[in-house]
Amino acid sequence: MKCPSCGYENSPEGRQDNVCDECGYLLFSDYAVKKNIINASGNRHFVNYIGDEIIFRFVLTRLMLSFSHTELIHTHTKNFIQDWVFSICFLFLYSFMFEAFCQRSPAKFITRTKVVTEDGLKPSITQIFYRTLWRFVPLEPLSFSNGRCWHDRFPRVRVVDDR
Repeated sequence: MKCPSCGYENSPEGRQDNVCDECGYLLFSDYAVKKNIINASGNRHFVNYIGDEIIFRFVLTRLMLSFSHTELIHTHTKNFIQDWVFSICFLFLYSFMFEAFCQRSPAKFITRTKVVTEDGLKPSITQIFYRTLWRFVPLEPLSFSNGRCWHDRFPRVRVVDDR
């Protein structure tokens, strides 16, 4: 199968993924070609990341402020580790819930993109769970240099334009 991005001729024998061996470009399956599924651009990935960070921080800040007068939160705000664990758990739930039920986060609604399997179908809950876990790997944001982030590659999903 010839890569449309770099022209490298990939061997079809024993392929476990739809990724070019040379450049990492996602090769389309027959189903994806028939459905005219188009990968979202790198710019949209970046806008999704920044948009979700801004929305999440805004929501988290409002949530923390709304509970700041209760005794429970007063004791938590004095402990950095508890605040960090609360933020991580809330970020996990934010990402997981939106993508599991809507196939998109709030920023993906704005950019008109969604998460699908490599064949363009709705991802399973397990795939979304692993995708969300991969976001917390420390150097994961740097993995986008070859076209697909780890949080998309390993659970075998991708972000596509939603037409």
